Amino acid sequence: MQFDTPSLLYLEYSGFAPCRYSRTSYLNSLVEVKLDVHIRHECNTHVHLSPIIDWIGNVKTLSLSPASVKMMYSRCVELHVFSNLVKLYFERNEKEGWEVLPRLLNKSPKLETLVLKGLHCASDHGVCVDRNEVKVLEIYGFSGCGREVRQVKCLLREMQFLQVMKVKLMLMMITRN
Repeated sequence: MQFDTPSLLYLEYSGFAPCRYSRTSYLNSLVEVKLDVHIRHECNTHVHLSPIIDWIGNVKTLSLSPASVKMMYSRCVELHVFSNLVKLYFERNEKEGWEVLPRLLNKSPKLETLVLKGLHCASDHGVCVDRNEVKVLEIYGFSGCGREVRQVKCLLREMQFLQVMKVKLMLMMITRN
């Protein structure tokens, strides 16, 4: 898979990670990337993630699906510094993978807005996110369970520059017998 698009500003990629390594050029113009990357079972050991990481290196806004986070976690992906990243959408629906968030934050010195979904799956002790410049925190699907509350406390304690926090509650269906 190769791109030769010097003016591309937005990329929404949903599909499988490349099984063969290919160098992609001219993606420095990207401003926003949405990734939903999966790994094919038949080329599980031969997946090359370097091209995908190269895509997101200069973006200002990055959105990672649960599958993309799982891929980054399971492959122990080496992250570059995201020197332009100011907004990160991070969604996880399993416990595994939350370890990727602190790594992303530590590699994103200009990050100002962090959007989280799936907080109920964070670890029992909370995910540490020290050394960040986040000013806006948005949490979606908050149910108020103990694990979520512990994580929010951890975030509030560690985000020294936080100015705005938005929480969208998860709507629960109540059934009566």
